[in-house]
Parts: sequence; structure tokens; C-alpha cells
Amino acid sequence: MLRSLLNEGVTALLPLAEMPESHTMVSVASGPSNPSLFLEMFGFECRLVSTTWDQTRSLARFGSSGITTEATRWPLPSGRTVAYLQVSPYALQRWTLDVQRLLMATIHAPFARVAGRWNALALHFAGMYRQFAGNVPAVRRLVHHAQQRVQNRIKLGLNSKMPARFPPVVFYAPRSLGGLEMINIGRDPVPSLWSFLPSWQEEMADSDLLERQLQQSQSTIGVGLDPRLLPPTWLKRGLPRLAARLHSRRELWALDHGYRLRNLLRVHCHRTQICALVDRQPP
Repeated sequence: MLRSLLNEGVTALLPLAEMPESHTMVSVASGPSNPSLFLEMFGFECRLVSTTWDQTRSLARFGSSGITTEATRWPLPSGRTVAYLQVSPYALQRWTLDVQRLLMATIHAPFARVAGRWNALALHFAGMYRQFAGNVPAVRRLVHHAQQRVQNRIKLGLNSKMPARFPPVVFYAPRSLGGLEMINIGRDPVPSLWSFLPSWQEEMADSDLLERQLQQSQSTIGVGLDPRLLPPTWLKRGLPRLAARLHSRRELWALDHGYRLRNLLRVHCHRTQICALVDRQPP
């Protein structure tokens, strides 16, 4: 299927991933002397520690990395293993590059557009990592610095950086009151987004509770669920949200499953075409 997407004359595909020997790592859990298993996936660094071994020694051994804290602790359903999660450096670097692209693309953009693009980045980052980023001081400092850079971009548009001219109300007030409606995920003296986002454990527990409530409603109302007969607060709950699951076009949205993999293959095929064209050029 991939070969049919390529231009004629391309006979070899580049690998989707390369793993040189210098970047490989074998992590083995081998008792109290090495009690954890370390891995990285989907932007998270994960350290698995067995509860049958000495937790105190393992926390003291790896406490300097900042990953083994109570705020980043995630008990697994088996009850015999505990996972400690934190945002990986690669994910932080990628988000920082997204902020840099925002600053480069909005040099002459209106202030409302700059604030809107920042809100999209802030919601994506905070909604994805939640307590694993909000409870880590190093990550909070990084996002605060990024937020200050975006605000400085707006200040440069007015050719002034005097603090008296830019109180917090200018950035965070609603647009109906003359503000820019920026989302705060830094350390400014206004409520931040971290105070309103529940943890992933709370989200999953609430989603399970919603499923039980839906089953009771189905037995009472009937087989089908009408969104108009449900409490409005239910539509904003669940993973995914109940409003999306009961939407009239939910069948079309289901066709979008796997779009990240398709985008990866599309970029991969494009790079393969470029490399093939370069190889066919005469010296």
C-alpha cells in the first residue's frame, strides 16, 4: 500500500525509526539493588517500581531525578506495581519549539490572534500532562517563561515594556471587558489553569461513575439515550466526553481513528520521495 503512494521509480523505503547502538538502553529490574524499570512513551517518562521491594530505598535512590514523588505516583490496577510519571525532556523540547514557532509566525499578527494561539498551546499541554506537569517546579518554570515570552511579543507590538502599562487585567480579562482572554499556566497573580484541571485519576474515576449512571438510565429510559433527556452536566463528563459520543455525526468522527499514524506515514512517504529524487540526480 505504501509503495502505491510513492512516485514511480522509488524502489526502497526508508525505515520509520532508527535505533543506533549509542542510543539503546536495556533496563532490568533485578531486586532491591535495582528495583525499577524505566521507559519512555507518549511524552511521559515512566518508572515502574514493585511494591514487594523496599519503597523507601527506591525513592531515596531515584529521588534526585524528580520523578519519584507522591504527586507523580500512579498505582497500577494489579496492586503489585507503582508507576511514577513525569513529562519527558523530548516532550518539553517539542512544546518549547511550538511556542517558538508561534512567536515567529505572529510578528505582525493582531494581539487577539497571538492570545488565541497561545491558549491552544496551553490547553493542549496542561490537558495532556495535568498533575505530572503542574506539580513539578521545573516544568512550571518552563511554561511560565514561555508565557512571559508570548506576553513580551504583545508588549513589543506597542513598543513598550513598562509594567504600569500592562497590568494582568490586560492579558487575562475577557474581551468584552477589553482584555485578551489569555489562559494563565504560569505564576502570575491570577488563577491558573492548573487549579481547575482534575487529575487523570479523578477523570477516570468520574468516567467510570458516569458509565454506571448511564447503565442505570438505559434500564430506566430504554435502549437508546437521548441527549435531551440527560442532565446537561453529564454531557461534559466522561472519556471521551459524552457530548461527542452522543453527537448526531459521531459515525463520521469514528472514521478519524488512527489519524496520527496516517500523518506519520504521509510524512514518511514525502521524505522517501525527496530522498529518491536526490539519489537520482546526476553527480
